[in-house]
Amino acid sequence: SCERDVEDANERYKRGLSEWQVCVACVVSTNGMSVAKVTGVGTGSYAGIDAAIGDHIVEGSVLCTDGGRPYARIARERGFERVKVEPKHHVKGVYGIQHINNYHARMKHFMMIHEGVATKHLNSYLVWFNFARYAKEQGGEKMRILMEHIVKAKCWTRVVDISNRPDIPYINERVKRASFDRRVA
Repeated sequence: SCERDVEDANERYKRGLSEWQVCVACVVSTNGMSVAKVTGVGTGSYAGIDAAIGDHIVEGSVLCTDGGRPYARIARERGFERVKVEPKHHVKGVYGIQHINNYHARMKHFMMIHEGVATKHLNSYLVWFNFARYAKEQGGEKMRILMEHIVKAKCWTRVVDISNRPDIPYINERVKRASFDRRVA
C-alpha cells in the first residue's frame, strides 16, 4: 500500500492530464471576452465541455483549438468552423492559440497567489478571475458593476452555508474510487 501511495503521488504531479486534475473548459475571444468553468476530472468530455462553453460561443464563430476530440464534435454539431492547431505550433495562418495559452498562464498564476483553491470553490474563483482580469471597465466602473450585482442578486447566503456546501459530485466519486483502490491493493 505504501508503493501505491507513491504511485498516486507521482500520478498527481506528472505533466499533462491525469485523473487527479480538474478539467476547466475555457473560451477566450479575440476581443477579450472569456468564460471558464469546471467540467470534471481528467481529460474533458464532450458533454462537460459543451455544457460549460457551448452556449457562450456566438454562431458563425471560428473555434481555434488543439487536437482535443470534444472540440471537433462541438464544432460539427453546433455548426462552427474549427481550425486545429497542430502540437508544438501556436499558429495556423491567421489563427493562433496564444490568447488561450496566455489566459491559462494568468489563471494558474491567479490560483497560485491564493495558494490553491478548494475544488468546490473553483468556479467562484474562475468568475472572480474573469471579472478582475478580463472585464474591460476600469477600477471604479468595475466596483460599480460588482456592487450593483451584489445588491440585485436574489440569493441570500451565510458564510456558514458556503463552507458547508457539498463538494462537486464527480470529485467525490474520484476520491472514493482512489481510497477503494488502496484498500483493495
